[in-house]
Amino acid sequence: MINPIYKFYLRLGTDAVEHATAPIYKDDLSIDFEQESGQKFFRKKLNGKLTFLRKDYELIMNAPFDTIYNIVIKKSNDFGKTWTNYWNGKFMRTDCVIDEFDKVLSVQPSIIDEYTDVLAGLEKEYNLIELAPHTEHLLLTKRPLIQVYKKGDKYVSCFLSGSNWQQEVKQRVDNINELIRKYNFAKTYEKITAAVFGVGYGQDTSEYHGTYNLTDTQNNGNNTTHKLVRVDDATYTIELSINRATNFSYIRVLKNGEVKFEQLIYSNVENDGVHNVGNKPKPDQFVTHSVKVEIKNVSVFSRLLLDKTKILDKDTYQIADDDLVENNRNYRYAIGYNMGNIVTTSRGSKEPTEYGKREDGLYYMPPYYSEKYYPIGKDTWDMLSFWFKFKFEDNLAEEDGRADIELKDAYELGSCIDVLLQKVSDVRFVSDETCSKFLYGEVNPITRQEQRLFITPKSNVIVSEYQDPAQKALCTLQMLFNMLRDTCRCYWFIEDKKLHIEHISYFNNGGTYNGQAQIGYDLTQLKNARNGKPWSFARGEYSFDKFDMAERYQFKWMDDCTEPFDGFPIEIKSNYVQKGKIEEVNVGNFSSDVDLIMLNPKNISKDGFVVMAAVQATATKSDYNGYFLQYQNKKDGRADKKYHIKKGIRGHRIKLKMYVKKHVENGVEQAGLWLSPVYCRGDDYEGTLIRLFASNELQEVLIDVPKDVDSIMFHCYGWMSFAVVDAKVVDGLRELPFYAKQIDNVKYALQNGYMSFVYLQEKFYRYDLPARLIIMNKEYTHAIKVDRKKKQTISFPTGLYDPNPQKLVKTLLGNGQFEKISVNLCSRTIKATLKYDTE
Repeated sequence: MINPIYKFYLRLGTDAVEHATAPIYKDDLSIDFEQESGQKFFRKKLNGKLTFLRKDYELIMNAPFDTIYNIVIKKSNDFGKTWTNYWNGKFMRTDCVIDEFDKVLSVQPSIIDEYTDVLAGLEKEYNLIELAPHTEHLLLTKRPLIQVYKKGDKYVSCFLSGSNWQQEVKQRVDNINELIRKYNFAKTYEKITAAVFGVGYGQDTSEYHGTYNLTDTQNNGNNTTHKLVRVDDATYTIELSINRATNFSYIRVLKNGEVKFEQLIYSNVENDGVHNVGNKPKPDQFVTHSVKVEIKNVSVFSRLLLDKTKILDKDTYQIADDDLVENNRNYRYAIGYNMGNIVTTSRGSKEPTEYGKREDGLYYMPPYYSEKYYPIGKDTWDMLSFWFKFKFEDNLAEEDGRADIELKDAYELGSCIDVLLQKVSDVRFVSDETCSKFLYGEVNPITRQEQRLFITPKSNVIVSEYQDPAQKALCTLQMLFNMLRDTCRCYWFIEDKKLHIEHISYFNNGGTYNGQAQIGYDLTQLKNARNGKPWSFARGEYSFDKFDMAERYQFKWMDDCTEPFDGFPIEIKSNYVQKGKIEEVNVGNFSSDVDLIMLNPKNISKDGFVVMAAVQATATKSDYNGYFLQYQNKKDGRADKKYHIKKGIRGHRIKLKMYVKKHVENGVEQAGLWLSPVYCRGDDYEGTLIRLFASNELQEVLIDVPKDVDSIMFHCYGWMSFAVVDAKVVDGLRELPFYAKQIDNVKYALQNGYMSFVYLQEKFYRYDLPARLIIMNKEYTHAIKVDRKKKQTISFPTGLYDPNPQKLVKTLLGNGQFEKISVNLCSRTIKATLKYDTE
């Protein structure tokens, strides 16, 4: 094998003159490719000292003390005919060991490469707004919120498409008229509740707890007797007899008509004889089966909070300035909402639960049913607990109550990276697939979907329809790189003065997303010239990095988020991970739960950014199940179906994808000429000159939608059958999509859901987990690829050219990934640490 030869040159400071030198070095001088901590790129570092003598010593020592000495190693592969720059480094006199008597100077230079300036500038903070990155308009949606309030509680419970949180009220409200008339709630639940306590002998009476109906009232002089029958089981009854003359009451608890408990008690019964029984049993009046019964009339109220004057054809009402909760100014209207979503239960558990402990020592439990239930009014629970559950009708109200808004200052992520790079280096990032197939491919190579990432200062979303955008948005490259790593599992590297960003699977596959891994060296085929054996022969020893194998991964954004945005922990189900090791993934400086930011801005920090994954805007308002619209049949005239154009789309160019066919009746094709779109302005119609003729092929038509058009319908000439299968904006406008996901019987519909951890984990985190069997999103599943923790050290020749550290090495153990490479300059031998799949 022909080995290359090397020359060494020094440049003094900014002087461009290269001075030939002849430093002395040992035969183990090497170039070490070392992976930067926490990154996937490698840097070529010189390992070994260079010793300068005589005139080289004088050259260095005669320069000013603070001179930066730039060293260039040049390499020739053709016996000196041509030379190329091989390595660049630098040192200062303070890095040297100097012997002035013998005039000898030794130093190990540090590297100068494409990464030097970028790494030095990672933490430098700049105001993004002053750097003027590319901005776009994004369509966001203000979604209606269900708020539930149990009379007298400290908190309002908030519900939106599977997510929930609480807001503290300014003051507790007990007045029903005030809740209904001032705060626009509707009474959605009213029941008599009874809790029965056996007195004196500790008998379990929880079976008698429950909700009761008042079924009979009898008046006899000063005596009034009420009969209460339990709602879910009529065999349980309570009889309450009140003597208004003596102010004493007699109470009986019965099962199947048999008296189980009875007690003479003092009461402060109100006029209706049922509310607020203040039980003060007198010891001398106890009987064998003494009992204490707490009877209450419980009311629960709910409303929709929204930003539209109408919902489901009903007028909404303006929210009072002194609303029950802090008025966030993003939502201006409310309407009472009574859909019967409230459930009561007396279930209790001896084992601790997350819901707290009851007076009788048992712990609260949700209802038996398989649906997901959410606690409400916990501050006022007694022996009974109260729960909310979503119904299908909630989806209809949520869909109809949406209001489109336009975010005018969304910063394109790639542009943000590039303007920050320009402040610290001459490396550039171009927002196309030459720099990132992950971010700018026609479709994402992992999800096979098209999307783009944007950021905006949080204050632009906290005040959703702002007049003055944020004037300060401090940001660093490190913030953006860390966010991409922690959310999308993306890493950056530099090549030919361009910064590249790709998913971890790209690196694990040797620098490609294709199914075929990129192999740099095949040691099963490369022969050892001495013995004729492959270089992988008899090299089967390996070990594991067990200390790095976490058992659990937990996730958090900068601000409080709803559960699906923070995600659920990933649990690694393997015996070989390190028990108790938890890896916390905290996405600092960023949040993504757009709905919660607009709905609960008081609890959101104004610092930092919102990160958003946007898609090409869809023109028509969808139903809850998506955008596909079924075939319509029409003979001569306007078809019945209107395609509502979202408010933010009006004034833009849209592309309709349609099927248009002649109608077939009893197997006979009917006469059909063409189909024309019709603009709708309320009940006014305006025809167009566009004609779509019958065809078996998918057709596309471009339409410039006037700003005052609210919907489109179609006029049929002849008997036509047609369907609109897609309607997208084609002039660049983007929107935040909704991501539907069901977890643990909860159906979520998440705006900006592509930046929720329930999505990010499933799509991007399954490529480098410690073991195959995992729990993700509360379900058992498998990792697509296992993180490489199996290690091997191996040596083999590199030849004239250095290895590409991104490519893989094939050995008898499989495809190994470089972790560290040392190339000996004299022997041109590689000593490498390779990583293989753990399983």
